[in-house]
Amino acid sequence: MALIFLAQFVMYGCNVNHTEFEGTRISDETRFILEFDILNTTESHELALRVDDIIDVSIDLIKGELDILVTDVDGEPIYKADHASSSVFSLIISEDGIYAFKVTGRRASGRVSFTLRE
Repeated sequence: MALIFLAQFVMYGCNVNHTEFEGTRISDETRFILEFDILNTTESHELALRVDDIIDVSIDLIKGELDILVTDVDGEPIYKADHASSSVFSLIISEDGIYAFKVTGRRASGRVSFTLRE
């Protein structure tokens, strides 16, 4: 009986560690929002932005590790956080073009949102 319990525990533990994404994702022309119980992968989205657009950013990390990278039209970082912590801030866009938003999690749970201010 103990062997069966141990086998179930090991299989459950392995499943949790190998699940890449469990949560919701909203991504359209004005926002990229992730709410996740499990994030063990990289989620990304691109937004077409204009000079002086403002992106409101909210990071709510409950557990695990998050890396966040936002790159401009040339692929240069305009925001980078390895081991990001919970925070709220805004990014002001300096050039028209396509911007890339990437969120990488390791055993992470929480919420990250990038929203174009209207």
